Amino acid sequence: MTTKTLRQASTGYVYGTIVDIEVLSCCTCHIPFGVPEDMVAALRESHDTFYCPAGHKQHFPGKTPQEKEIERLSKERDDASRRLQWAQRDRDQALAESRKADYQARYAKGRLTLMRNRLRDGKCPVDRCTQTFADLHEHLHGVHPEFELPDTL
Repeated sequence: MTTKTLRQASTGYVYGTIVDIEVLSCCTCHIPFGVPEDMVAALRESHDTFYCPAGHKQHFPGKTPQEKEIERLSKERDDASRRLQWAQRDRDQALAESRKADYQARYAKGRLTLMRNRLRDGKCPVDRCTQTFADLHEHLHGVHPEFELPDTL
């Protein structure tokens, strides 16, 4: 709102106010009416109800630039949160797979050590076979034809 001197009278100054008006149209009766620009800006931001000169309810349903920015930032935050959850899930899966592989490697190493010890002691490397042998090759082909010795022994 701007206040300016309009004219000078003999008795003193006469002041007036110049107001920037935005012309709106009623959405019901389509009558044009003027509203001060600062009031229009406040109504757009607050989405409050106002009335045309004929008494019809009016409001601005659209989002303000600030509301749009808040919505955009909120969406970005949600997307980042979702990507973080995915990354944490992937990390947890990789960690579980790593632990499983570690367990399997330790199990295989233990089985190999057990087999080496049984062979060193002259016992059959097949589980639940308690026989000792003089000739390993003959015993395995005769009693356990399905058994194959690992290459790493």
